[in-house]
Amino acid sequence: LQQAFDACQTSKTSWHNRKAELAEVEAELAAVLAVSSPGNAEKIAPLRERFDVKSWEVNRSAGLYIRSHEEVQRISIRDRLNDFMQQHGAELAAALAPELMGIKKTACYDTKSRCRPLNDISAGSSHRVDRYGGGN
Repeated sequence: LQQAFDACQTSKTSWHNRKAELAEVEAELAAVLAVSSPGNAEKIAPLRERFDVKSWEVNRSAGLYIRSHEEVQRISIRDRLNDFMQQHGAELAAALAPELMGIKKTACYDTKSRCRPLNDISAGSSHRVDRYGGGN
């Protein structure tokens, strides 16, 4: 996790640096465009090219940062899930066992009530089993 976090921080720093470089080129280009002089055309083309390159670099570094951040999240979630399963896995398995083993075929799970398998309840029967195990 620490290695992924360090890579994420490096990517974030790179992205911020690229954004600052883009802002500098953008300011240069705006300054040249604000002044109308005969030699500006020769200055504008290379600045626009640098601007395009810097924009691409910003987008690329942002993508790297996003992917590295997602990796940190994946590792963190995996580690927390492993911790949770170590502490509560047995209880979770016990709680889910009826569902996983197909016991859901009964009308209710409450052992104190009058539960019968669903296929034992005839269609014309006046006996109704509600969701809490009670009947009439």
